Amino acid sequence: MTVTEGIDRFRFRPALAEDGSGRYRFVCRKAVLIVRLVHSAKPRRFTAADRVGFRIDYLGIAVEDLKTGVLREKLLWERIETLAAGEPETSNGSLFQG
Repeated sequence: MTVTEGIDRFRFRPALAEDGSGRYRFVCRKAVLIVRLVHSAKPRRFTAADRVGFRIDYLGIAVEDLKTGVLREKLLWERIETLAAGEPETSNGSLFQG
């Protein structure tokens, strides 16, 4: 995924809202962010229950602890194949709105 494509896809997701510090967080407790990495069989899945926030820059997505701001993981744009965020259609399903 290119940097511009990744940033545009991330910013315009209704399941994520930007706070005053430039960090994105989930707007509802059922929201989910799914990131499929290149050559990875299983996508990375982040939910509101994980209590994480996201910062985006030209390198990738920084996954931070929502309370402390400590960096948990950095996902580089060059390693991201697809990016999707939304709200699940059902509580245990893989289809979602977004």
